[in-house]
Amino acid sequence: MAEKFVYEEAIAELEKIVDKLSTGKCSLDDSLELYTRGVKLANECDKKLSEVEKKIAVINKDSLEEEPFEEDEE
Repeated sequence: MAEKFVYEEAIAELEKIVDKLSTGKCSLDDSLELYTRGVKLANECDKKLSEVEKKIAVINKDSLEEEPFEEDEE
C-alpha cells in the first residue's frame, strides 16, 4: 500500500534535508541520496499545490456564478 502524501510532513522533511546538506558534513553518496529525495519531495509538493490551486479556482468560479453578495446600504 502506498504511503499517503502529507504536504506539511513533506515540507518538514525538505527542511531537514536542506539543513543536512547545508552543513557540508555529508558524504558525497549521502548528499546525492538526500538531494534525490529532496527533488522528489519538492515535485510532490508542487503537484499537490497545483491540485489545490485548481480546486480553489473551481470553488471561486462556482461562487462567482451565484448571486453576488450585496451589503445592505444604510
